[in-house]
Amino acid sequence: MDKLRVNVDRLNCVARELTSEERNLMEVRRRDRHWMSASSAIASKIKRHLRVNGITNMEFAEMLGITPANVTRYLNGKTNFELRTLVEIERALGLHIIDREVVPQKEKKAVAIQVIYSGFDTESTEREEYMSVNMSVGKNRNKVKSTNIWDYA
Repeated sequence: MDKLRVNVDRLNCVARELTSEERNLMEVRRRDRHWMSASSAIASKIKRHLRVNGITNMEFAEMLGITPANVTRYLNGKTNFELRTLVEIERALGLHIIDREVVPQKEKKAVAIQVIYSGFDTESTEREEYMSVNMSVGKNRNKVKSTNIWDYA
């Protein structure tokens, strides 16, 4: 128990209140954590692409027409990217970063179809888009003995 008391006493001796600057920094990090997380994910994706394709930071800087210091700033994961910058990076690397799908497309209906052809003992099961399934069965309708279709929409 005395040993615990000593450690708490030592902690009380070295512990201090946070300064206003430290409190402000904590607040900024808390407030900005969502975009900083996204920025870090984007930077990781770019770094991976550069590494896989053997592109150096210097070459990347030349591709974008910026300084190597700016490349370092982008790749540290703490940069608030501008849309223009992201589009330029996508163009330079041929990399998809931004989802441009503003209005979601209608979900395609997926189905699994089981077709038993007459004259065969085997079954074939395929997962296709709804229209493709209808067309493929339609072409072979005279050979189809039975079908089972399950909807996964």
